[in-house]
Amino acid sequence: MTKTAKTEFVSPYKIITDRILAELEAGVAPWAKPWKVDAKGNKVSVNSGFPMNFSTKKQYRGINVWLLLSAAAEHGFTCNAWATFKQVSEMGGTVKKGSKSERVFFMNKIEKEPKGEAGEKLNDNGKVEVWVLKGYSVFNLDQCEGIEIERGALNVASTLPQDAAELVDALQVDLRSGGDQAFFSPKGDFVGMPKVEQFETVDHYRATLWHEIGHWTGAESRLNREFGKRFGDKAYAAEELVAELSAAFLSMEYGVEAQLRHADYIGSWIKLLTDHEQAFYKAAAEAQKVLDFIREKAGQGESAEAEDMRREAA
Repeated sequence: MTKTAKTEFVSPYKIITDRILAELEAGVAPWAKPWKVDAKGNKVSVNSGFPMNFSTKKQYRGINVWLLLSAAAEHGFTCNAWATFKQVSEMGGTVKKGSKSERVFFMNKIEKEPKGEAGEKLNDNGKVEVWVLKGYSVFNLDQCEGIEIERGALNVASTLPQDAAELVDALQVDLRSGGDQAFFSPKGDFVGMPKVEQFETVDHYRATLWHEIGHWTGAESRLNREFGKRFGDKAYAAEELVAELSAAFLSMEYGVEAQLRHADYIGSWIKLLTDHEQAFYKAAAEAQKVLDFIREKAGQGESAEAEDMRREAA
């Protein structure tokens, strides 16, 4: 009898990290790609918003946003709508023959036998509860047939203030204009920005402002974000990555192209991801918290559906 070779287990974190690393090593930050046109010249609308499940009408979150956006641009899909094979079937549709699925990830709670270690917390079943990352496959709407859906209805309009100054006021950010540097001062708890006219475009100004607001959210009185010993001397690079992804999230929220503010950090991010397999997943999760915080603080709030997805790769 011929023995079947075992398939080597590859962790979801490695799948995510390898994909992002490949783009960074090519000199491209996947969150600041020119989403308007892919490598084949196909247009992908920057106004298509966050990737959405066209069956449940829920937006994907965290790491899944970047994975699906990257896939949409790579394959030239005309929308950011996705669903599982089962969901497509339940809607009366079929997946086109030869279509390749994309993986998305979510956190799932499982029970494990206690090891008797100090600090272990047991549930009512006498087990230790831990969260593990799992994945499943989805297909883009362009890969499906037999489904009639109004694509325009898949775009969820943002209710955040459209004007940058109004957003700053809603968040109660202490914004100080002037000088030639953009920064967040943890000691003074304020954001410093050059004046708008010093930037090439208003979108450049907004992207830079959103980056600094990303840092601002990490203060102890707000999200209390601290990478600490987990990333050691790379904690600074991790925080910069969170701020970059936060700015990119807000760029998507407002329907403008994200700007890579710190191109010189790409090398440090490659090193960070190479040394820490979970780093990009963690940064994307923290950036999602930033967006959630801003939405809530600015009056948008969070829907029950978004709450249901909080653990889904958030």
